[in-house]
Formats: sequence, C-alpha cells, structure tokens
Amino acid sequence: MLTQTPLISARAARTVALLLAAVVAGCGTTTSPQATPAGAPTATPMPTGAPTAPPLPAQSAFSATSAVALPADGGSVALPSAGGYGGTLALPTPSSAPANATLAETIASGASAPAAGVPALSIARAAAAARRTQASTPISVLLYVELAFSASVTLPDAPGFAFSVPSGLPSANYYLALYDPTRPSLGWQLGFEGPAALGTNAFTFAPPASASPFSFAANVPEYFAVYAVSPALAAPTPAPSIAPVPAATPAPFTVAPASVALLAAGQTASATIGDPTGYAGAYAVTSSNPAVATASISGTTITVTAVAAGTATIGVADAQARTASIAVGVTTTTLPVQ
Repeated sequence: MLTQTPLISARAARTVALLLAAVVAGCGTTTSPQATPAGAPTATPMPTGAPTAPPLPAQSAFSATSAVALPADGGSVALPSAGGYGGTLALPTPSSAPANATLAETIASGASAPAAGVPALSIARAAAAARRTQASTPISVLLYVELAFSASVTLPDAPGFAFSVPSGLPSANYYLALYDPTRPSLGWQLGFEGPAALGTNAFTFAPPASASPFSFAANVPEYFAVYAVSPALAAPTPAPSIAPVPAATPAPFTVAPASVALLAAGQTASATIGDPTGYAGAYAVTSSNPAVATASISGTTITVTAVAAGTATIGVADAQARTASIAVGVTTTTLPVQ
C-alpha cells in the first residue's frame, strides 16, 4: 500500500511558504513606530522666554570730563555731556568737607572699562558668577560715571543721579552699580541704586532708602555704572556692604622752624617739612600778606623772603587737605646818615 505522507508534507510546505510571504508583505507596509536603539540621541526642547540682555542702540565711544566747586551746602551739580547723555548729580550737604574742595566728573560709554585697573562691568560679572547669583544676570551697560574730590569729603548719604538719555533705549529696568577701588574684592556692587524712575528721555536714581555715610578719599575716584536689566528679571539684591569705608585721617606733617624773624627786605630764611606718612605728593605755599613776605618751595624745603616791615603767615598744604603754617615777622631799621 502506498503512503501519502510525502504528498501531504509538500502541500503543507507550500501553504507555510504562502503564509510566510503574506506576513513579510504585511510587515513592509506597517506604520507602527520603531523602538529607539539604546544610546541614540534624543531631542531636547528649546527653552522659551529666557531673559536676555536688553539690546542697546548702536553708539560710538564717548567721554567727557568737567571740574566744579563743591557746594558747601550740597545741591545739584551739572554732569558733563557726551554721546547724548548728561544730567545732574544731587549732593547732600557734606558732613565734613574742606573749603575750596573741587569735584572732577567724567562720563564715558559702557563699551569698555572706565579706567586702568577698573574692570568693565561685564567682565566683573563673569568673574563673580560663582559668588553671587545676581552676577549672572544678563545686563547691558549704558555708561560709566567717575567722581573724584580734591580733598576728603564725607556725605551723610550717597549722591543721587538724574540722567538725560537719548531716545530709542529699550524698555527695561535701569540700575546703578558701584565700584570702590579701595575695596576691589567687592567687585561691582549691583543694585546700588534703582530701579530708576523713568521719564521722557530721562531717568532718576535716588540714594538707598537707609541713609548711611558715604566718604570720598582725597583724589581717589569712585566709579558708578548705569545698566539695563530685562523687565522679566527680579530686582537685584544689593551687596551687603555698599558704602565705602570712611578714609582714615592721615597723620599731620610739621614745618620747622614754625616762626622766622627777618631784619631787612630781601633777606631769606628756610624751613623744612617733616612728614611721618611718607607722602610723595606735592606741597603748596601761600602768603597771607605778600606785601610783607613771600614764599617758594622746592621738594620739602620752603624759602621765605622778606619784602617790607610787618607780619605775615605762610600757609603750607598738600593734596590730602593737611595744613601747617609759618609765622613771619619782618623788621627793617633805617640808620640815620651822619
């Protein structure tokens, strides 16, 4: 009897082949998503609404300097004008200030550092980012202001500023930063004053709400920067200590001798300055009565010259507002002709 097993196996084989072909064809048209291989990069969503530095209109570098007398009772002092910027400085009545003190003012563009040895605000911000969260705030620097008094001056509070500005500045919050070169470790102190009260092409900075003495050392500039912050950012927190430490009063110098007596017109006498501080600056001499005596100086040696009979005082001063004096008496005697 013949067996049918081979025939049945062949048919089954053909059937299986047809079924496999159908499965393969179906797989070629599927739209099911494929699994991502392990380790393949994935897309990261782009952040939206991240604050950026307010864009400033293009501007050329500018700088302007002026010198004014310090008002004895404080008040408004005009700032120099340049690059479309200008304004006034509001000085409170000084707690201590010598007579005839002057104030040197400079404004300059925010495109570079304000002076040798003083970092640009953007550079300081990058260097301080590890220390202060606010230091990483994206900002735009409009301008720098430099103030230097000819003598040591103490104010009961920080000065205020009112700026006139060009049109086209972006919508932003504007603040004032402070850099004290006597304490460089503090860097730029953000949020020293502000936000500014905005007007038409103008904004005003008032001193900090809690008044504290603000001292300028003689001929040592203090630097301020006006900068813009996006309105989407929170107000910066001022540094813990914002007012410069009052400068220590230097030890006085002496003049020896403190008095001289001259007996004829044209006669001279010398005096020497002694200074324990090692001061290397210049000294100036003046006479209260040039008709009686005059004075000149070379280094630390003073020469007093008699002019006519009488008394006078020779004043001696340095750039740190220290003074000393020499009392002068001139006596001339005319002998009778025999």
